[in-house]
Amino acid sequence: MKNAEVFLDGDLLLINDKVVSVIGYGNQGQAQGRILKSNGANVIVGNIKDGSWDQALKDGFPVYDVSEAVGRSDIALILVPDEVAPELYL
Repeated sequence: MKNAEVFLDGDLLLINDKVVSVIGYGNQGQAQGRILKSNGANVIVGNIKDGSWDQALKDGFPVYDVSEAVGRSDIALILVPDEVAPELYL
């Protein structure tokens, strides 16, 4: 780093008017969803109806089934385990 250069990870203003869906509310989905939300992003969650669905509701997110969440969003983060991912594309 030269002198007082500052590097930012990203410009959240680029997604300010977008809806971001977090698909899968496990370890990665919870962390990334909470970070985005705490930084002002409009975040929704797509998940199957299980304990993670309930946790997302408790954490204050609107929760939908996966296909509806993707349809409602401008940006979708696919954050499901590798072994589950193929099922999303069927």
